[in-house]
Amino acid sequence: MIINKNKLLNIVLLLSSMLTFGCSTPIAPMQSNKGTVINYHTNYRISKLTKSQKKIGAVKATDGTVTINGIPFFVQGDDNTCGQASITSILNYWGVSIDYQTVINESNWSNGATDLEVLKAYLINKGLRVNLHQQSNLDTLKAIIRTGKPPIVLLDFGKLSIEHYVIVSGYNETKKTILINDPRNQANMSMNETDFNNKWQNKSLGNLFIFGNK
Repeated sequence: MIINKNKLLNIVLLLSSMLTFGCSTPIAPMQSNKGTVINYHTNYRISKLTKSQKKIGAVKATDGTVTINGIPFFVQGDDNTCGQASITSILNYWGVSIDYQTVINESNWSNGATDLEVLKAYLINKGLRVNLHQQSNLDTLKAIIRTGKPPIVLLDFGKLSIEHYVIVSGYNETKKTILINDPRNQANMSMNETDFNNKWQNKSLGNLFIFGNK
């Protein structure tokens, strides 16, 4: 895909300072440099899509699932590089060919904390514009999913040492679930909407949103 800087590319990140510091460069697990695309599978008929949805990968199933197909999935190692795994997925989704290890080497070689400014600067350096927004909600998140633009969020599991970046790949309005690509677990993992929202809206994170524009 050729990058067109005149077209909008929305990437959403929920960010704050995070994690503990290490001392050596993390090594990405063995996997395809381009990641593995694991699309959401449903037994339900896919509804008719708009021209816009066909172009950018958002699909809607009759079971209420809205999902984004074509997101490369990268498996995170036992380290602090969930942010790097997530932005590697996003960059490749939008046609910026780059491997996970390169992203680690360039943005978190010390296996330390990955904060807002580091990820923001890295995305800008790779051709994305990044704008910060605050106090978003599930309705905003779902609206972005429907446009086929995968968002990154930072979830707080109760302690600052276990904040974790994931990509939201879809949602199911009927079941009230959110689908996430969790680099520590799996792609299209289903999470209860209330549980997701509690971890996402945690006050310690400030509920920060970033939209990247290309």
